[in-house]
Amino acid sequence: MIRQALLSLAALAVVHVSCPPAARAFDDETRFRASFGGGYACYHDARRYHGLSGSGRFDWLADPWWVLGVRAGIAQHSGKGRNFQVVPVGIAARLQLDVSEYVPYAELSPTVYFASGHGGPESSSSLGSGLGMRTGFGFDRLLDEFWSVGLAVDYHNLFQQDAYPGELELGLTLGYRFAIGDPWAP
Repeated sequence: MIRQALLSLAALAVVHVSCPPAARAFDDETRFRASFGGGYACYHDARRYHGLSGSGRFDWLADPWWVLGVRAGIAQHSGKGRNFQVVPVGIAARLQLDVSEYVPYAELSPTVYFASGHGGPESSSSLGSGLGMRTGFGFDRLLDEFWSVGLAVDYHNLFQQDAYPGELELGLTLGYRFAIGDPWAP
């Protein structure tokens, strides 16, 4: 039993020494973030269409709690005789808890969806554009005061669909925080 306790303490010491120090959380100087992500996407109406997604976003970090941003992405779906893309573009309001190196969040984003390609969703008579709402959840892990990695889950509710379809995205994100300095400073 003592041997197990000593081995556990040794393992914790190795992890503590090998990990970088905890990043600073919200910083008054860090006001913007650019991030990119990618992962799995599933479009669902009468059938499910699996695919890949990618997105980019630019955010203004108002304070440790609120973030406003713009986001654009693309999801490519192929299979079952269909090959189509869904491109969401929207503005987002994020509520986050930025007080440690782990930053959980939830966000809402009114979004315009553009679809193109062959086949398209079964419940849509034609490809084109439409309105919807994206709901996102996830967390970021601050690696240092600038870089972060994260895990995100986004659900897209497309208003023009008959059933309760949507686009589900699961992915990883890479973010970079920065400040835009005073252009009049010496």
